[in-house]
Amino acid sequence: MDLFLPIEKQIAAATGQAFNLRSSQALRGGDINAAYRLQGDSKAYFVKLNHRHLVEMFAAEFTGLQELAKTNTIRVPNPIVYGQTAKQAFLVLEFMAFGTSGKTSARLFG
Repeated sequence: MDLFLPIEKQIAAATGQAFNLRSSQALRGGDINAAYRLQGDSKAYFVKLNHRHLVEMFAAEFTGLQELAKTNTIRVPNPIVYGQTAKQAFLVLEFMAFGTSGKTSARLFG
């Protein structure tokens, strides 16, 4: 979990609340970034990791999510913080748990 120690500190600084990492889980589904669910004592975060030099990509995503949220048209994850560690760039977002899809959700989404 040493990989996430600098990110834990950034989460705490950004939220103003202590964040003590209890577990990390690698998530699948993306092909550009490594993705993880970080679980603390009472809160979870979604974290994307990539090469350190790609921090501006995460800065753009952070800003884009803030702008999308302002429209109040679609629910997007709350961006928490982005930055760099000695080895990687990261983006921390609110963790949003999704349910499974079914006939109704498929019909609603076309």
